[in-house]
Amino acid sequence: MEKTLFRLHRYFFIRDSRFFEEKLPNPPSPGDVSEGSSDKNPLVLDDASKVDFERLLWIFYNPYVARSYVFLLHLIHHHRKYSLYDADAEVWTSILKLAHQWTFREMKELAVRELQAHSIAPLQRVVLYQKYEVNRDLLRPAFIALTTRDEPIEIDEGRELGLETALRLAKAREKARVPVFAGKKSGNPRLPVALMGGELDALIKDVFDLTTSAEPSTTAQTSTGQNTSGGSTQTHTPLTTEWTDSFIDNSSQGEFVDRLFALVL
Repeated sequence: MEKTLFRLHRYFFIRDSRFFEEKLPNPPSPGDVSEGSSDKNPLVLDDASKVDFERLLWIFYNPYVARSYVFLLHLIHHHRKYSLYDADAEVWTSILKLAHQWTFREMKELAVRELQAHSIAPLQRVVLYQKYEVNRDLLRPAFIALTTRDEPIEIDEGRELGLETALRLAKAREKARVPVFAGKKSGNPRLPVALMGGELDALIKDVFDLTTSAEPSTTAQTSTGQNTSGGSTQTHTPLTTEWTDSFIDNSSQGEFVDRLFALVL
């Protein structure tokens, strides 16, 4: 892969990311030789894969949005609530990863909104949201699904969840089920769930320290869809690649299109 030199509009990165706001001078000083100021002196990032980064760039260089100049100006100067995007859960996971890593707050919110609408297995959703520090209140439907499922939590699943979450889940599963009366031996390890509705919701809220009392989203949060995200080893030798499609006419789009920086993954 990863010998790729990207020439990008610094405007988006400085505007939306605290990480890049600190990394990139705005505007660059005359004769500046700082990182990212030229192809010969790019800003080198060794903590992201090319595929993840290209997926993040898609948010800025969305073909539909970029060709609509009026909409693009509104996006830049007003609310910046990104929209008009359609991708699968794997793509949004890549975007969430880098948006969290580089503190793109608005983009992270977009990725979470999109992932909420996708079918992801409850356990994978918990692991994903915990890894990238997504609002835990959004995990209530997933916690309910894991608490009420018949199959016990396997050892490898516990490792994925982490010790604290696995212990909380074990506690929730125990409290949600019919108690075994003293002196009575049960031959069925899968005791039926005794709590429903508001009682079950209150249990999940208490055990997992959630704050919301709203009803679960109607989107598919307890489905069994699988979510994956990829990665690869990066190198630092730049190799220039050209854009195959010019999304923005540099002659008419304003000052921000002239503020380019070079970046190597």
